[in-house]
Amino acid sequence: MSAWRGLAAPSALGAGLLLAVAFGAGTAITLFLAAALACTAVAIALAHGRTRAAAARLAREAERIAHGDPGPTPRDDTLPELAAALEALASRLRERERRLTSEGELLAAVLKGMEDAILVLRENGRLLLANEPAHRLLALPKGAAQKPLSDSLRIPSLLEAAQAALAGRATSFELFNPMGAGRVLVGRAAPLAGRGGAAAVIVLRNVTELRRLEAMRRDFVASASHELRTPVAAIRGYAETLASGALDDREAAGRFVEGLARQAERLTALIDDLLDLSRVESGGMRLEPEPVALGAFLSRVGASAEERAAARELRLKIDPVDADLEALVDPKGLEMVLGNLLDNALKYTPAGGSVRLGATRLEGTVRIEVRDTGPGIEPRHQARIFERFYRADAGRAREVGGTGLGLAIAKHVAQQSGGD
Repeated sequence: MSAWRGLAAPSALGAGLLLAVAFGAGTAITLFLAAALACTAVAIALAHGRTRAAAARLAREAERIAHGDPGPTPRDDTLPELAAALEALASRLRERERRLTSEGELLAAVLKGMEDAILVLRENGRLLLANEPAHRLLALPKGAAQKPLSDSLRIPSLLEAAQAALAGRATSFELFNPMGAGRVLVGRAAPLAGRGGAAAVIVLRNVTELRRLEAMRRDFVASASHELRTPVAAIRGYAETLASGALDDREAAGRFVEGLARQAERLTALIDDLLDLSRVESGGMRLEPEPVALGAFLSRVGASAEERAAARELRLKIDPVDADLEALVDPKGLEMVLGNLLDNALKYTPAGGSVRLGATRLEGTVRIEVRDTGPGIEPRHQARIFERFYRADAGRAREVGGTGLGLAIAKHVAQQSGGD
């Protein structure tokens, strides 16, 4: 037995051979089999222990993946097939998470960039989602999510549409002055398939400005029709009177012909102003800014109005302007603006008064003024003087031949020239 000292971990076969030498053949065979079984049992126990440890590690990895952490799975050679399957699962989960994150960010960006308000409701009527326009438009509180919509809003028409959508019926509705904000909203509530807990969606759009423009268009058409009808009716009346025999009365015929000419001029001026306004508002009037010496420009504009000023017994004066004072403007556009302002000053300034033209240099800009000694405009009218066909004194405006469009044209031209 002493011959074994110094040898490490003899195999079952080696042990059997040594035992055969020491104890004889029969006993040696028995001991050989016992040693082989013992070594096999030890090997199985060790392998089972490693397998259980590997299985435990993979179970922990699976649990980690199930809790939403699909990170890389550590390599394990004990159970390679199971480890590879877990790694493949984690890889698919990582790809799906990346795709869902990307789609979620895209959806959030789309909802945030929309002008329309979006509300998404659950089956129980609780608010699942509301984009930023919805919060602004409806003044939703910060804690409105996951609460019943009726807790956050007190708009009966909207709540009725939401209930109809939750019951499976699509509904269109219109809200006037919701929450006292002076706005007009149109919306539609529709049922959803229920995916992700969503049962209904409500889309709202603010059409306040659109309705205001529609009202302005209707008013413009009505006003234009009225303004055109007045001179046309007068022309028709003069013509019928002349045709019925007044043409033979030289004195009366002269008055009627003068009336015809006056109304024709008024009709022409109205049509011209309508065309100018249409071109300015539609962008059909191309403005080409260039440096304009204001001293010479104001002198030329004033000279063209001197005859009308003298006819109305008014003094027209051009204030001194610096020789180097220039403005970057379209000459025709500036002449149209000043022509309208100067025409108003000459029309509404009483005889014996004065009208002045001037220009002064400001910080980076130039201020051009038309000043007169007329009655002025009452404060209650000043906010509306640039509206089409609006007149502070309608009777006097028609008497002096105003169309009600001059200041509207002047405003648009000034703004398109970069001024005010």
